[in-house]
Amino acid sequence: MVPHGSRWHVHRQAVRLWAEHGRRIWWIGLGALTALETLDAAEPVPAEHLLERLADLAAQPELPESPEHWVSPPPRPQAPAAPRRQPWTDRNVPLHDQDVLVLFVGTQAIRGQDTVLAVAVDGEGHKRVLGAWDGHTADRALARAVVQALAARGLDARQGLLVVHDGSRALDEVVRQSWGRRAVIAHCPQAVGEMVRAHLPAAAWGALRAAWAAAARGAGDWRRLQRSLQEDHPGAAERLARSLPALEAVRALGLPEPLASHLGGLGPVRVLAEQVARRAPEGLRGAAAVAAAMAEVGPRMRRLIGYQALGLLRARLRAEDEAATGMTPVAAEGDAMR
Repeated sequence: MVPHGSRWHVHRQAVRLWAEHGRRIWWIGLGALTALETLDAAEPVPAEHLLERLADLAAQPELPESPEHWVSPPPRPQAPAAPRRQPWTDRNVPLHDQDVLVLFVGTQAIRGQDTVLAVAVDGEGHKRVLGAWDGHTADRALARAVVQALAARGLDARQGLLVVHDGSRALDEVVRQSWGRRAVIAHCPQAVGEMVRAHLPAAAWGALRAAWAAAARGAGDWRRLQRSLQEDHPGAAERLARSLPALEAVRALGLPEPLASHLGGLGPVRVLAEQVARRAPEGLRGAAAVAAAMAEVGPRMRRLIGYQALGLLRARLRAEDEAATGMTPVAAEGDAMR
């Protein structure tokens, strides 16, 4: 279609022009171009004037002649809306009737923010994230708040509970205050090793590393290792001595591999922190990143390796509870209710 004299001539069999008014779009067929007869001019009409006229026509409440040629276009395809992230509800679920056999608690840096994570494991090995708090377990106030929050939701040790944490003295104290001797406390060898390493020169830790790894996998003696540090590195020896019973706790239960190895560390906490850092929205860190990522991370959590032997763990924990309270678990529960 080119300008010539005072008329516009159509050089194609059909012309489809677009005229947009607000959010309404019309397809103008060849027959509708008869409305352009009103465009009389002594000089050729500039193309932009034609487009303005088309827009005016599209804005008219009544369409020009040959309305059958005016067709509303099909709706424009829209990108599917991003799925809404479901709120993380496990951090508020009551735990009175929940099966929690193992509780992992540790501090991990999530995008530069120290974060305390609590991961529970039930009798079938399924994991559940119970909470996330910005801060470090070395903070006594925070350690107390974490354990008390879980206890207030109904978590107790009457059916046996193994608490694996990063060696924080504050956590040891509040776990004992909340759940007494019924909770078996275990310390993560890797986390305790970092604390002991802080008391040693680099060369001494290099010489100690192999013996530490052997003790962590049950092939060495923690107490012998502690005695070897007493003379030259009393600070490291004292720190290790404080964790000796907790470092030996899992092996003392007589559990088979691979369960014993996976209960002796904070693997579930570390994996959770890595998954959150990878999947949380940009700009979020710490506990906020955990909350935002749980809808995606939670379903991906796998069973604890060695879960087939968790029935044996439950039996051993109940035996520990009986030895600590002097009564069977059933009698102890009845005594607590009176």
